Amino acid sequence: MAFIPTVDQEKCRGCEECVDICSAEVFEMRGGKAEAVNKDRCVGCESCVEVCENDAITVTDTRHKLSDQCAFLFREILAEDEMTG
Repeated sequence: MAFIPTVDQEKCRGCEECVDICSAEVFEMRGGKAEAVNKDRCVGCESCVEVCENDAITVTDTRHKLSDQCAFLFREILAEDEMTG
């Protein structure tokens, strides 16, 4: 999973906005509150975060980040490959 959505059950007021906005169908209502039942479907768009008026939802990005130097070297390798091949 590249993104992990989490609902703070203390903050959730059950408005269902996240359920309605999520095109990946990550959320379902359970016991009157939203729950991220399909976390593996999250694409990281954060629409759910934007519509949640209670700040009950967070989306954690678990992808590895390249350092600036690694990214530069990677671009150099790709450019060289394009010229030679």
